[in-house]
Amino acid sequence: MIKPNKLSKKIIAYSTSLVLVTTIIFSSASIFTLIAFKKYTVGKTEKIFKENANGNLRREVVTYAKILQREMDSRKSIVYMFGKILDKDINKLLTCHNKEKLAKIYGEINESLDIRSIAVLNSNFKVMCKFPQNIDISSIKKDFYNSLSSQKVKYVDFHINKDRSISYSYIYLTKDKTRSPAFIIFDFNPYDIYSLIKTAQLTPYSQKYLWVINKKGVLIYDPPTKGHPLITLLDNVDLTKKKNGEALSKIVEHEILKGKTGISRYIFRNVDKFVGYTYIKELGWGLGLTLPTETFYSPIITLSKDIDKRTIYTLSFFSIFSALIILASATISMIVAKKTTKPIIETIDAINSIIEGDRSKRLPIGGNDELNQLAESVNKLMDFFDKIWANIKKDGGNL
Repeated sequence: MIKPNKLSKKIIAYSTSLVLVTTIIFSSASIFTLIAFKKYTVGKTEKIFKENANGNLRREVVTYAKILQREMDSRKSIVYMFGKILDKDINKLLTCHNKEKLAKIYGEINESLDIRSIAVLNSNFKVMCKFPQNIDISSIKKDFYNSLSSQKVKYVDFHINKDRSISYSYIYLTKDKTRSPAFIIFDFNPYDIYSLIKTAQLTPYSQKYLWVINKKGVLIYDPPTKGHPLITLLDNVDLTKKKNGEALSKIVEHEILKGKTGISRYIFRNVDKFVGYTYIKELGWGLGLTLPTETFYSPIITLSKDIDKRTIYTLSFFSIFSALIILASATISMIVAKKTTKPIIETIDAINSIIEGDRSKRLPIGGNDELNQLAESVNKLMDFFDKIWANIKKDGGNL
């Protein structure tokens, strides 16, 4: 009996190959679809997140600018109020005959603000009376007083004193009995303003923080972070210098110090970060609220990893599913091959039986497919040969 090796193997090979190719095409299409979906999702999320983050940075830095300006305006108002009180005794103060009043005003201000000193200067910019006596205020440049003619109270930006302390001042302009100018200096310690700036840093050493520069681009205050220690005016860090980063120097020189508000990106001390910036014209301060790109992209990276993980799960499912399909296809192909080749083999056996002289062999008939028609034809052929053989035998072996 002939075994159905070649035909059944071909049927199995062809059908399995077809399923395999289809599965590969389907899997490839699925993979490309997942990759495209990930790219679109992450890209769209990043765009929206960046727009929101940029908007938030811009709004936050403007908010902090308003808070700082409001705080400094309140100090200016306090200086104006107490300046008017001292102005009533300016002639006595210029001879330091009423220094008790100076001490009393100092005490009242010191209850709410960290004041460093109060001093009264004459028209020659000579200190005539001050409290406390041991505090030096000579760091305020003499040419500054000449710009006070149009203002009653003038702000003096953060400056370094001889004792290496830092302070900022307000000067109250008045006149003595001879109508010559006189000046009352209210000098403040910076720590309350430092603390206010540091409120933008929600956790100690956080990389999101607020820095403030003066009108020359030198850092007034930059809180300590994981990337750098505390920076104050004493460190003389000029952000307009390219050594601190060309991108940062351009932002400071061409954006912030030009009075602009916006969003940008730079690297400072090897930390890549976004910055929302603005300018306080009345104080000459530039503000920068930074957010490291690592922090910014953290949710995006998490989303990307989550999609990658789910993609791996999906592809694993596809692989198992494809393997099951191929196995099922091979099994079904074997069954189909066996069912298909069995009638053919039986036909071949029947024909071989005729050749060997066995004319009683007949093929089973059932169904209405081509193989059944082939079986009927073979049976008819065998009947025909059987009749011929009977006639030959009847005629004595002659055809």
